[in-house]
Amino acid sequence: MNLFRISPALLMAGLISSNANALDLLQAYEQARLYDAIYMTAISRYEAARLDLPLAKSANRPSLTAGLGLQHKDDTFNSNDDTTLSNDSRAGELSVDLDQNLYDRSTNYDIESAGYSVDIAELQLGIAKEELIVTTVVLYLNVLAALDNQTLAERERTAIEKQLDLATQRLNVGLGTKTDQFDARARFEGANAELIAAQNDVVNTQQELEALMGQRFQADPKQEMRPLDNDKVTFELVEGDAWVEKVLQRNRNYQISQRQINLQEVEVARSIDTRIPSFGLFAGARYVESTATTLTSGGDSQNWLVGIRGSMPLYLGGSIKLRQTRAGHAYNAAEYDSEQARRDTDRLIRAARRGVQALQRQVQALKEAVTAGRSALEAKEEGFKAGVTTNLDVLDAQRDLFRAGRDYLQVSYNLVNAIVILERASGQLDDKDLKRINSWLK
Repeated sequence: MNLFRISPALLMAGLISSNANALDLLQAYEQARLYDAIYMTAISRYEAARLDLPLAKSANRPSLTAGLGLQHKDDTFNSNDDTTLSNDSRAGELSVDLDQNLYDRSTNYDIESAGYSVDIAELQLGIAKEELIVTTVVLYLNVLAALDNQTLAERERTAIEKQLDLATQRLNVGLGTKTDQFDARARFEGANAELIAAQNDVVNTQQELEALMGQRFQADPKQEMRPLDNDKVTFELVEGDAWVEKVLQRNRNYQISQRQINLQEVEVARSIDTRIPSFGLFAGARYVESTATTLTSGGDSQNWLVGIRGSMPLYLGGSIKLRQTRAGHAYNAAEYDSEQARRDTDRLIRAARRGVQALQRQVQALKEAVTAGRSALEAKEEGFKAGVTTNLDVLDAQRDLFRAGRDYLQVSYNLVNAIVILERASGQLDDKDLKRINSWLK
């Protein structure tokens, strides 16, 4: 009796063929970084925002303005004795004005606010990069999982088909029953349906990864992609509240909430210092040339001026007090938002750590379940040869083994995704993590 056997090593090491020229995770990420519209938008927004600081600082630099004016004037005067006097004149003016801010607290606050805004933009770009890393890992592993599921479905169908043939042969020689054949036929058709669904899932996940990278696979993804080596997936968890508090400070969303508080602190200080005067230096030069008329002889003139001007708001319709009150409320809101962000981040880190811990135990348990399932199948096959067990028992054992193998592979992918989520929540997800995950591939 030649029954289909499945190796536990095959189940536990990944089922996708290895290829020396395969598309690895780093290559997929690099391609996505060049093509993904969401990430490119984040870069453009960052590049725009980082100009806010030099723009704010430019207010403390001198400004130079040049002016040019041409004037044509025609005056006509009619007296009571019917005498008419006309005056037709032309004049040209060239001016240069220089302004230099000497002291303006508002400008200083603009510079300080711009600095925090640039920090926020940089953190938001970091979040976009983290999101791209997470998305790349998830979509890459989704394709691997779909391919593994398809391979397992194909092998399960083959195993059931062999059992169906055996049941038919036994029925023909009078050793089997119609029930055994019907059971095997039902299992075979069910395996066919699962294989169709698995093949469709491969296409869907493949297209999602292709859309992220902006390019299509040149060959069968089984040959292009590198499978996961489950035995290489290792991650050491750090316990303790001190670690959570430490990594919480690195979480970019929490850091943004802190910068929002800083921004509101600047606005509070600005509202308090509204009545502080500002001073500036001004200088100018003008050259005017005019033509001769009936009333003037014409000529030119030069004017030079230099001075210091100052201003101080005294009353702005009651808006000074209103702005102070508004700034106080906005600051309180920013503090509440930051506290909520701290709580959410703390909860997210702890939940992600528990998730990794639970999945590590699941991986080990399912690995043992695959080994136990193979032993159970072998025992059922031997029992079937001896007439102790039925064909249905063998089919059940095959089904249980394949399901255990499928669950083991899926949980292995879930563990990698959970590690990425934990690293992101703790503010530690970067290219080094991507390289480490890539080293887990065959």
